[in-house]
Amino acid sequence: MKKLLLTLFLSSFFSNATFAEDMSSIIINKFFEQGQKVCTEEGYGDYLLTSNPVSYVDISNDGIDDLIVDESVQRCEKSYSIFTGGTGGNNYLFFINPTIDSVKSWDASGFGGDKENRIFSMLIRSYEIVKWKNKNALKVQVHGVSCNVSGAIGCYNILVASEKGIKKVEGPTPNPQ
Repeated sequence: MKKLLLTLFLSSFFSNATFAEDMSSIIINKFFEQGQKVCTEEGYGDYLLTSNPVSYVDISNDGIDDLIVDESVQRCEKSYSIFTGGTGGNNYLFFINPTIDSVKSWDASGFGGDKENRIFSMLIRSYEIVKWKNKNALKVQVHGVSCNVSGAIGCYNILVASEKGIKKVEGPTPNPQ
């Protein structure tokens, strides 16, 4: 009986790990296809990823890992800035309760999300996972124009995620100086 339970547990663990790896692979492959096309068309050489753009974390607090994709880790061999944002931040994608089908349906050439497939796009400077009312939430850094302070000081918002979307629950609040 113990061997059966251990076998079921290990099978479940490795199938979930493989499932997660498959979604990351799909996203990275789509980045490479679109990125190489852009770099070649613009004459900027080969397409490069500087790090893994995909993070897994349950930001929707339902026991299912969500995907956060940082698009700023892309670049062309001869251009460091073609895929990066500016003082307002970089584009991040949030796949809430992703499935293989929703990840496959994502269009890497588009800028924006896909609410039908629970994919949300946001221009932010950075994010961190924080607790809000004892649940995971996103603390996102945004440009200071959002709260009438200098861009260098910046602001933050607290956001909560669910299958319905990402909702601001606090902010914008100026960052401490």
